[in-house]
Amino acid sequence: METCRQAALCACAVSLAYGILSHLMPTERFAKQLRLILTLLLLIALIQPFLRQDVSLPALAIQEDSQSAYTQQYTQALTRQTEAHLADALLEQLEAAGVACQKVQVEIHIDQQGGIDIREVRLQCADFQAAVTQLHRTLGADITITEVDVW
Repeated sequence: METCRQAALCACAVSLAYGILSHLMPTERFAKQLRLILTLLLLIALIQPFLRQDVSLPALAIQEDSQSAYTQQYTQALTRQTEAHLADALLEQLEAAGVACQKVQVEIHIDQQGGIDIREVRLQCADFQAAVTQLHRTLGADITITEVDVW
């Protein structure tokens, strides 16, 4: 008996909503869409008490470890790409200053706020001291610059 009462109550509520919405509709061109949506809503409302199941959508469970794995992969790829771009920019700057370098490698750290810290710059240059002087002017004196003979 309770099930029939719930079904009747749902039918009345949906019918009342249909009546109100049909009078509030600005134009007749939305009549078919409104009728379709409310008919589906009425069917769901009538069937739900008989099924005695919740018709809500299940919550999507995203596991923390998979999300952190994707975040870690993204951060690593971003770090590698940023290091390569910085190395290219420093190599161009050294060449513009007249310092010939064969290779520049940069090691950075990207923090949670997106800040970039340059940890170390490794160089393979003919005139290492001139390169160090130029990079200290550009990056600051607290940057570690290391000479590498062979990569």
